[in-house]
Amino acid sequence: MSADYFEKIQLDKDVGAVVVGIDYEFNYLKLIYASRYLQEGAHFIATNRDRYSMVGGKKMAGSGTIVNSISTACDIEPTVVGKPNNFIIDMLCKTQGLEKKNMIMVGDNLETDIRFARNAGIDSLLVMTGVTNIEKLNKVVEE
Repeated sequence: MSADYFEKIQLDKDVGAVVVGIDYEFNYLKLIYASRYLQEGAHFIATNRDRYSMVGGKKMAGSGTIVNSISTACDIEPTVVGKPNNFIIDMLCKTQGLEKKNMIMVGDNLETDIRFARNAGIDSLLVMTGVTNIEKLNKVVEE
């Protein structure tokens, strides 16, 4: 990989957006392609900015790490359509006729899942099976 390669990348003119979510095969080549498309005017859409997931008691990098690397590479911020933004709830209410009073968000992450519920105006249920543990919860409650 070189600067010459970066400059000579052939872009598909029909690509209008770079959509980023979790990608277990994310690599430098994907990063530079995303960066080039965004610098050529493609929309930058992220599913979420989760920093990590808990796996076997350890932090595993989440989709937010990929979003942040692309954002940093080209100095462009994404439109986040997933949690914690309420875009999906508003769309479901509008297109499916659902009512917020009949919804609940069940999640393990205060920063994304529970904030998502709050932003969307729906009830939430925090489960202690992942990112947020009792120590983290107590710290937030004390603040």
